[in-house]
Amino acid sequence: MGNPADYAVVDGKIYVFGTDDCHKKFVAAPAKYLEKPAQPMPSSGQDLQRGRALIDKAVTAIGGGPALDAITTYVETSSVVQKRPTGDVPVVLKTMWKFPGAVRAERTMTAEGRTMTSASLLTPAGAWFIGQSRRAFPQNPEGRKSTEQEFGRQLVPLLRGRHDADFKAASLGRAMVDGVEVDRVRVRNGVVDATLGLEKATGRVHSLTFTARNREGEVGEYVIVFADPRDVSGLRLPFSQRALFNGEPDTYLTRTIDAITINAPLDAALFEPGTGGGQ
Repeated sequence: MGNPADYAVVDGKIYVFGTDDCHKKFVAAPAKYLEKPAQPMPSSGQDLQRGRALIDKAVTAIGGGPALDAITTYVETSSVVQKRPTGDVPVVLKTMWKFPGAVRAERTMTAEGRTMTSASLLTPAGAWFIGQSRRAFPQNPEGRKSTEQEFGRQLVPLLRGRHDADFKAASLGRAMVDGVEVDRVRVRNGVVDATLGLEKATGRVHSLTFTARNREGEVGEYVIVFADPRDVSGLRLPFSQRALFNGEPDTYLTRTIDAITINAPLDAALFEPGTGGGQ
């Protein structure tokens, strides 16, 4: 809820802020915080044909379509270090997909001797934030869109969704990403809009680029660089993700994958917001 005394008017729109600090940052550089319209998707037949071929190449490199399409559940546990004024805070993130269309992400962090767990839940019925008390709070439409984008940009769900009716892929040509020349293919699927960078020789996904807000609310370009590929249930998946925001290291989306489990049974209560299921 905003403070009526903290507002700014930009291009005829009123922006209200929850704190004076947020207000000051915004008015000092509004362009940092305002979203810009996305560039049109390439539409030529050649770009679309080449884009689909690159997606097929990436799928082959990750282990092949049959192995990818056979996934019914996918659980990824990773470690993140949050930088805070009081010191580094370790966070364990456990993300559980139940295809099609359901995903739950649990964050467990320990700070100042206290362990706290929260979760985000997305299903075809809606999206919720689940707090420490296990009470579920429905997300508004904008919050749900952000959650769908965050989960939909993950590598396995992104490639697994290539058969969706809304899935589109277009080649953007070659470019240098983090010092590596890659073939770029832009993917749009529903609210998800991201660009994969593929190694020319192997088709392995080297990087993922997208526009989003960082932890300070600034809008910019994220680049996720994948490394440390390992075999998991017939797939070749990265166990390291290094993030850059506008070219600078970003600790929030940089993570080490500790474990990946494919097609293990998941408690149905995990995907019911009213039950506050845990595992």
